[in-house]
Amino acid sequence: MNAGVIFLLAISVLGLQKCRTDLARLAQRVHELESGLGLDVGPGEALVDDVLVLLRKGRKIAAIKKYRDAEQTTISEAWRAVESIAAAEEERKSATTT
Repeated sequence: MNAGVIFLLAISVLGLQKCRTDLARLAQRVHELESGLGLDVGPGEALVDDVLVLLRKGRKIAAIKKYRDAEQTTISEAWRAVESIAAAEEERKSATTT
């Protein structure tokens, strides 16, 4: 592979990661708005907490299964949701340390 292709792939990956982070941040804000309005759309705080506990223990597959069972989603939807939860947590951590 030439350097130009590798560069474009690297830029694409970084762009996707930023999109995921932005999406996670938006999902967290939507969740906060829903909570403030008393709406129950999406995973509850207990489920998010359970997923985060499993992720902190390095049990990502168990976190995906937990989310999938609780929300009755497909594996890919659960995987994306768990990734989003993890990204939002990382974003929250980095915001509090800076």
